[in-house]
Amino acid sequence: MMRKIGKYLLVIMLFVAYGFYIYTNDHQKMKGHKPVINVPSGVLKLSTSADKNDVLAGVTATDQEDGDITNKLFIENESAFGENNIRQVTIGVFDKDDNLTRVTRSIQYTDYQKPVITLKKALIFTYVSSKAQFADYVKAYSSVDGD
Repeated sequence: MMRKIGKYLLVIMLFVAYGFYIYTNDHQKMKGHKPVINVPSGVLKLSTSADKNDVLAGVTATDQEDGDITNKLFIENESAFGENNIRQVTIGVFDKDDNLTRVTRSIQYTDYQKPVITLKKALIFTYVSSKAQFADYVKAYSSVDGD
């Protein structure tokens, strides 16, 4: 009886020790300071042919320990289109200590056209084996994403 209780206590102690290890490993103290990203105010107006560098134009990043880290900026996410074809772009940067900072920037495409969906051939089916086969019949083009 005492052996069973001892085994259960040992297992419980191992779970507690493992939980403590996981918690401390995932919650390490931040080293240094977080970077600072400066984004010009207002909505950035761009052509649909604009690239990553055009979206990051005017955006700067600095870190107290690393100095200017503007060249490490990256685009993390682009939202769906909102009103007036404005979308939110999430911009991020890591410093040498792996501290992350994110900001959002609003962009608007000046020459945006809604996607065009066309048929390549008539939609005549005798048997549908997979939804993927519909791609053989339809073509889509977006002024932002292309084909």
